[in-house]
Amino acid sequence: MRYEIETNLKREEIFDATKSFFGEEDGGLGMKVSAAQGNQIAFFGDGLVWVTVLPSKEGKPTHVDIDVSDREKDAHRFIEQVLKKPASK
Repeated sequence: MRYEIETNLKREEIFDATKSFFGEEDGGLGMKVSAAQGNQIAFFGDGLVWVTVLPSKEGKPTHVDIDVSDREKDAHRFIEQVLKKPASK
């Protein structure tokens, strides 16, 4: 399943939040990072998650593609709890 969303968060904020949400850090879902390069980070463990951040112009929202396999509910929670939050200043 693929989800596309725009957010006011920057790439670094998205990657940090993605690692905290899906990863093995405290409170994360325990997935392992399989790749993190350029504008994409991927996780595996009871399904797969790929998060791709597309470049955007200054002042414009950041476009994020989230591709999941067997993690649809988690992707929805990530979008609602993380990507739809206002950007930090």
